[in-house]
Amino acid sequence: VHCYNAMLDDEMLDELLDYIDEMMEISDVLPLPKSSSSGSSLSTLVTLQAAEGYWSLDTGLASIIGRSLSDLKSASPSGCSDVVWGTLLAIVLLESRFSSQHDEWELVAMKAEMWLQGQALPPGSSISSLKETAKQSLP
Repeated sequence: VHCYNAMLDDEMLDELLDYIDEMMEISDVLPLPKSSSSGSSLSTLVTLQAAEGYWSLDTGLASIIGRSLSDLKSASPSGCSDVVWGTLLAIVLLESRFSSQHDEWELVAMKAEMWLQGQALPPGSSISSLKETAKQSLP
């Protein structure tokens, strides 16, 4: 194993730091690459999913859906927890708004469905009946 000890003199270090500063200034003024709004919304939706597979019913999810958080909470079936309802809304959103990108979110939805199967649902309801209710809550 060879170990090289390359020492930077003060002048080289100053030049390097100046170069880094210039690059940072340039990156601050360059426009960010534009992506399709549906692509960025899908990415955001996926990042909101918890590691366990659920989505919290919060302002981030409400924003992607395009409804207020209070509207979404009031549309929740009686006895349905916020995380179950948020997860149902997210799955329905994936299936409806992002259907053309199915390959990108299929495993995400599968994880959410598996999480839902282990949750307590309102009496007399099923995941499919709750998904139908969630569909009607989307704009």
